[in-house]
Amino acid sequence: MTSTTYSDRALVEVKNLHVSYEQDHYQKASLRDLFIKTVKSPVQSFLAKRSSQIVLDDICFSLKKGDRLGIIGRNGAGKTTLCRCLAHMLTPQHGEINVPEKTRAIFSHANCVDPFLTGRENALLLGNYLYPWLKFKELEEVIEEACHFSGLGEALETPIYTYSLGMQTRLFLSVVTSVPCDLLILDEVYDGADEHFKALAKERITQLIERSGAVILVSHNSELFKKVCNKVILIEDHKLIYEGSDIDHALALYRSFHGRKGP
Repeated sequence: MTSTTYSDRALVEVKNLHVSYEQDHYQKASLRDLFIKTVKSPVQSFLAKRSSQIVLDDICFSLKKGDRLGIIGRNGAGKTTLCRCLAHMLTPQHGEINVPEKTRAIFSHANCVDPFLTGRENALLLGNYLYPWLKFKELEEVIEEACHFSGLGEALETPIYTYSLGMQTRLFLSVVTSVPCDLLILDEVYDGADEHFKALAKERITQLIERSGAVILVSHNSELFKKVCNKVILIEDHKLIYEGSDIDHALALYRSFHGRKGP
């Protein structure tokens, strides 16, 4: 069960969160085996065996205004799934998620609304979706600033389908980092951007973090965790095995599991 309300005690509350996916398994069989199985059980012969893959298991944590939470875990641990649940993009099978209304998630891939519309038109539509509380005049000012920051120039008047991945990333990051929010979720946000724009975006996102209520950061950059975060959680085997403020301890614990130099 999910809700968009939050208590006076916490800005974000996650209780007993469980997410799993159903998988179908088809077994190879000879024509003889398939014939025998069909004769014995015509219905079952066309049905695949199903199993459940656990992605997140009994995840619990809370954040207050001003908290900056880093999420550590190997690829496939469930970090992005957790972020998608918090952003109401996925519905968990069990548990409760309480987040503020103004929650924004920024993921590693660029997004556009309509590839046949121009970059400027896409920016306006994306802004309208992200910031519905803004009046149209205010939204226009926000989008104009974002378009200028993107550095795309005349390309803003051409259709998105003509853009490279880097150009799409420029426009997307410029729009989604324009206005602060109550909860900001950042999941490997710099993928696809060139080094020059990545440096500009880092400064812009740092300012956005400072202006937002609470922040959740997913990254493989341990130095970024130390610089930005005051809390950290470690997810291992789909379970939360550490929650606290000792980032060095969480990183050391992660390395002890995987023998790596960073998260």
